[in-house]
Amino acid sequence: MNRKAIIAVVALLIANNSVRANDTDGVVLRYGETISAGYGSDNQILTPYVTFPANRIKAFADRGCSVSAVRIGLAKAAANVTVYLKHYATDRRPFYSQKVGSLEAGWNTVELSSPQTLTAGPLSVGYKATFAEAGGAAYDSYVSAQADTVFVNTSSRWTTIEGSFCIQPVLSGDNLPANYVVVDALPMDTYTYDTVPAMRCLVRNVGTNRVESVDYSISNGNGNRLSTTAATSLDVNATDTLDLRIAAGDMFSASSPLTTTVGINNYDLSVDKVNADDSGVSKDAGDVVAFTFERRDPRYMRRIVMEDFTGNWCKFCVAGIEELRYMKNGYEHPEESVPISIHVPTDPLALADNEYSYAPLLNKCEGFPTVFCNRLSDYTTTQPYGMVRRAARAIQAVAGTIGLDGKAQFNADSTAIDVTTSLISAEDIASPDYRISFVLLEDSIDGQQYNGYSGGESGSFLGWENLPQVVNMKYDDVARGVYNSFNGKSYTDNAIAAGKAVTYSYTMDLAKCPVGNKRNIHVAALLMNANGDIVNAVNIYPTAGSATAISQIPTAKPSPSERLQVFTADGRRVGTFASLSALMASPLRGLLIVKTADNVTKIIK
Repeated sequence: MNRKAIIAVVALLIANNSVRANDTDGVVLRYGETISAGYGSDNQILTPYVTFPANRIKAFADRGCSVSAVRIGLAKAAANVTVYLKHYATDRRPFYSQKVGSLEAGWNTVELSSPQTLTAGPLSVGYKATFAEAGGAAYDSYVSAQADTVFVNTSSRWTTIEGSFCIQPVLSGDNLPANYVVVDALPMDTYTYDTVPAMRCLVRNVGTNRVESVDYSISNGNGNRLSTTAATSLDVNATDTLDLRIAAGDMFSASSPLTTTVGINNYDLSVDKVNADDSGVSKDAGDVVAFTFERRDPRYMRRIVMEDFTGNWCKFCVAGIEELRYMKNGYEHPEESVPISIHVPTDPLALADNEYSYAPLLNKCEGFPTVFCNRLSDYTTTQPYGMVRRAARAIQAVAGTIGLDGKAQFNADSTAIDVTTSLISAEDIASPDYRISFVLLEDSIDGQQYNGYSGGESGSFLGWENLPQVVNMKYDDVARGVYNSFNGKSYTDNAIAAGKAVTYSYTMDLAKCPVGNKRNIHVAALLMNANGDIVNAVNIYPTAGSATAISQIPTAKPSPSERLQVFTADGRRVGTFASLSALMASPLRGLLIVKTADNVTKIIK
C-alpha cells in the first residue's frame, strides 16, 4: 500500500503555544490551545473547522462584538490558505472568506480585512490549505465534538479526529463582557469504582477582566444542589483545570453531600458568579456542564485475563509485550488487568509439556504473538498492540456480576503456596457450574528478545527501532505452570446466595513447576464457566509463611545469546535459535537458510 495514500496522524515535537493575554488584543474563543499533533497526508488539501454553539456566542452578539482576526495553529507549513466564517461547518457557502496565501508552522494571526459583526446562532471558523508534508493541520489532544471536523478536499469527504483543531476567532468591540468564563468537561472514565469520582473541567476566561474567583453549583437532577466558591488566578484568554469532588468537607462543603449510587449517575455543573459578580453573562448564557458516569460495585469487578503466547525468537512478539505493559500501566483501569505471558516451545522459558502446561490453548494459536482475552473467541488476536485494550473495553461494556478475590501464603519451608479464593455473586445461582485453576507466574526474569524493528527495517514501533536486534530483557508475568488442571476443577456444587462469599482452597506444590526466584512470584486465579470462558480472575501475591527467608530454587535458565540466524530463501530474517534442535522444533516451515555462530551456512527443508 502506498503510504502517501494513507491519512497520517503525525506526532510532533513542537513547543507548547498556549494562548495568553499578551498574545493578541481582544478575547479569544478557543478549543485547541496547544499544538500537540498534526493531521493529514502529504500533498493534501484540507479544510478543518471549529464551531461555537449559540449559547457561547450570545453574550458577544448581544453586545455588538465582531470577529476581527483568526488565529491558526499549523503543524507544518501551508500554502493557498483561505479563512472561512460560517454558521455551520456544512453550510454550502461561507458568509465571509479571505485569501491569505502561505503560512508557516506554528501560530499565525490573520487579521480580517472586514471584521464581521456577530449575529445570533452558532459560529463556525475554518481554513482551507494545501499541505506538502503529512500531518499539517495542527490539533490539540483535548477532545471536543465541536472542534474535530475536517473536510478532506482531495478525496471530497468529511471526517473527524480525536482532538480539537487549533483555530481561534479573536473578538473585539467596545462592550466585550467583563466577567465571563466558559467551562467544558474533560473526558472521564465511562465507569468508576470510586464512590466519589473526580470530575475534571477546563475553565476558560473569555472576559476582559482577570478572574480571581468563580462560584459554582452542582446538582444531581433530584433537587439536590451544592455550591462552592473556588479561588483562582486566571488572566484574560487563559485556561485552567478544575477538579471537582462532591464529598462533604471537600470542595463542596455540606452536611449531607450529594452521593453517587451504583448505576448511572448524572450531574450538572453551572457557573453562578465570576469575581463575585452575579450579573455576569456566564449564568445568563445557560452554560451547563453535564457529567454522566456509571458507578460499579468493586466487589464484582470483572478482570481481563490476557494470555500472550510469545517467543524470544519471534521478531514481532514485542507487540504483545508492549500491549501487556500498557494494560498494566497506561490503561484507564489497570486494576482490571491480569497479564500472563506464555513462552512457546524453543524459547528457554517455555513450559514443559506435561499436565501443568498451556498445551490446550497453545494448540489454538495460529501464529505468534497470539493474545487470548478471557479465552473468548471473539477477542483473540494475532495483532495485539492496540487491539487488546479494545477487547477489554468491549468485554467491560456491561458491569460484572461475579466477583473473585483471594489470598495466598507460603508454607513454613516455602515449598508450597496455600491459596484461598472467595467468590461472590450479585444474584442467586441455584446450580453453579464454575471451575477454577491457578497459574504460577514469575516476574523480573533475565532474557533476550529478538527485535524485528531494529534499525527501522520494519518501520517504527515505540522506540524498538532504536534498540539492537537482540534486546536484554526483564520478562514479567511469565507462566511457570498451570495448577488444578488447565480446564479447572469444580468450584462448588452448592447453590450460591447473592452477596454471600463462597471460598475455595488449594495448595500449589512448587516442586512441580520450579521457578528462578520465589520472591518474584505470584498467582493468577482463573474462574471459568462450563464453556471454558474466563468469567473472572485475580492476581494474588503470597505472603511469607514464617520468619525464615524464602528459599530459592534457581532452575530458571537464562535466554541464551544468539547462535543460529535463520533466513527465508529470499533473505528475510525470521528468527534466532539456541540450537538446531530448537529450530527444528519451531513452527517455521519451508526452505530455510541457517547461519551458525562460526558463519557456516546450512540449508534445511
